[in-house]
Amino acid sequence: KPILSPLNEITGYFSKRSLYIMNILVGVSGRAPFEVFGSPQYRAACWILYDDRYKVIYTDYKLIQRYVLAVLYFATNGGSWKKDYLFMRPIDECNWRSDKQNEW
Repeated sequence: KPILSPLNEITGYFSKRSLYIMNILVGVSGRAPFEVFGSPQYRAACWILYDDRYKVIYTDYKLIQRYVLAVLYFATNGGSWKKDYLFMRPIDECNWRSDKQNEW
């Protein structure tokens, strides 16, 4: 199977941006999680590629950091957290935290 096979079902084509991002993410998680529709890794990749409104030119470490936090969010059912800690917002992921400094 091609590395981007799950994403091919959605887009049918690959932009340079998509290829760049997926090459980095496959280096982090391996191929297998992206071949499982709905896995936290698959969902995080799709979010970064299609839904993340914080469209920046990622450096590798920033992309990996944002991806790992998105995987955490999806793996722990972040949509049902009592507090969202600003996760998945169109802001720098370093600002995904409580509004109050002392809540951590």
